[in-house]
Amino acid sequence: MRVSSDTKTLYIKLNDIESRQLFNSIIKAYNNTNHVRYRYFVLDKRKGVYLWHIPKFPTSKFTCKLMFHGYSDDSPLLRDIFSLIPLHRWSVKRLDIAFDSNTPYEQFHAVHPPKRADVRPLPTSMYMGSRRSSVQLHMYDKQLQMQERHRTHTDTWTRTELRFRFPTMKKVSALTIDDFISAQQYQIITDITAMPAKQQELVRQLNAGSLVWGHLTRANQKKIREYAAAQAVNLYNLILSNVDDLPSFIHSPSSDVSARTS
Repeated sequence: MRVSSDTKTLYIKLNDIESRQLFNSIIKAYNNTNHVRYRYFVLDKRKGVYLWHIPKFPTSKFTCKLMFHGYSDDSPLLRDIFSLIPLHRWSVKRLDIAFDSNTPYEQFHAVHPPKRADVRPLPTSMYMGSRRSSVQLHMYDKQLQMQERHRTHTDTWTRTELRFRFPTMKKVSALTIDDFISAQQYQIITDITAMPAKQQELVRQLNAGSLVWGHLTRANQKKIREYAAAQAVNLYNLILSNVDDLPSFIHSPSSDVSARTS
């Protein structure tokens, strides 16, 4: 599975001089758009970069909010923002890590973690964990999404995302691999057709939502977990083996992003 960063949401508090510099060099240059919650808002829609500046609510602890995606690295707007305010100064609110495969979505299964978790299966996607959780898993048919949302045809493409949220936020420069250790509880079976017939049928029912994990016998839960321990991919291990430098993982303008779209 290929590992990359996807959606990132960052915040920063600028002083008055820095705020004026941002306004003069970026807000003016990229045509400010009205926004209900911020005084200034600019975007590079094609590259998925969004910058909000000076919130209208006085209790905010930050002056800027920035969101960008895995296909944003070569955005001129993002380049200019980080030239003025380097990435290491920003604080992370949300960071998504994507795991991509050319295996059909129907052959995947996310094993229920040892801890209690809300699971919401849909026809071509599934969620594990709530939106308020520190980490939420989303697995979906990316090929179908690209066709329906962007009218773009791709090869077979299944994406698993881990959406990490940092309630107290953390500076990019202070991030370590240990901040993502909660990924250790998530295991992905990438080919359920290789499973024993009985477990395979149970897993298909779990994927379809016609069966919930809590209704399985403990014996069947144990068998699925034993199979996963031997055959499944642990997402934290994938992060460990693919991420050497977190700032470069978050933003790498020199990387080849021409074929990636979120």
